[in-house]
Amino acid sequence: MHALSRMLLSALLVAGAAHAQSDRRVDVTQIADGARITVRQSAATASATIQQTADRSTIGLDQSGSGPVLATLAQSGARDRIDVRQQDAGSLAVVQTGTDNTILAAQRGGSLIQNVAAIGQTGTGNMLSLVQAGSDNRAALTQSGDGNRMTATQTGSGNQLSWVQAGNNLSDLGIMQTGGQSAAIVQTRGQ
Repeated sequence: MHALSRMLLSALLVAGAAHAQSDRRVDVTQIADGARITVRQSAATASATIQQTADRSTIGLDQSGSGPVLATLAQSGARDRIDVRQQDAGSLAVVQTGTDNTILAAQRGGSLIQNVAAIGQTGTGNMLSLVQAGSDNRAALTQSGDGNRMTATQTGSGNQLSWVQAGNNLSDLGIMQTGGQSAAIVQTRGQ
């Protein structure tokens, strides 16, 4: 396993401990044809675990707090879409397997706030966009499937990005990093 992926998994597990002690905790499993989930959380600490298996999937999640916020999202369905906004020490894990796929994720914190994201996407339409602002941002983005488009923006110091993409319509590299940074990029044409 790639070192950054191990580090992200470790950070998400530590954040998971905060999940059990969260001021605002949401756990949702939804199975339906016209599914839609929208959650807004604002608390000292906030966490959400959402699993959605549906035909016309949509998840909207907005988390903010004065402490860590954690989201674990899994989505399988025909029309897929996830839109996540986290404020203050965001930890995000997303697995999306479906057809038309879209993931838009924004994590914002102060200059000393770390954001962590592990996002995996497979399917047909694909599109993944991640924006992280803070300090020591960490992201592992994995995308395989057909349409493929991926962008990543990290601002702050000490950023790390792992970008793995496989498919026939690979993105031009859409990466912007400011501050101290490192990036590991793998693109493989065809499957």
